[in-house]
Amino acid sequence: MMLILSLLTSLTWATSQSVEIIDALIAKDVVARQPVEPAEHFDAEVGALVCWTKVTSHAVPTKITHVWYYEDRQVMRIALDVKTAKWRTWSRKTVHSNHTGRWKVEVLDENGSLLKTVNFSVIDDAEPEAESPESGG
Repeated sequence: MMLILSLLTSLTWATSQSVEIIDALIAKDVVARQPVEPAEHFDAEVGALVCWTKVTSHAVPTKITHVWYYEDRQVMRIALDVKTAKWRTWSRKTVHSNHTGRWKVEVLDENGSLLKTVNFSVIDDAEPEAESPESGG
């Protein structure tokens, strides 16, 4: 019985350590499997954003999960396949113009262990600019 528990513990640890995040970022789109206009701050009129993730995995196939949060509230959770040892994958989230503020995406392995957190913000760029002082004569 102890041997079985020991093997299960070892397998769980090995599986959770088998996926490594090479890069994870937020971008406006993905074209030819590459992120387009990655950033940390986005205008409220962006419409949609993607969380693009590049991973290596010693155990394939496997899955990772993107968990999207707006102001610390979970708003979307999606499991994504990792089919080869080097893999790029992404999820897309519609962003409404009134959802300004702090966002994050947590990237989890198939056991639910946190691999990476990507923080970003959506800002209302329509705030009026400060008036410049008039020049005197």
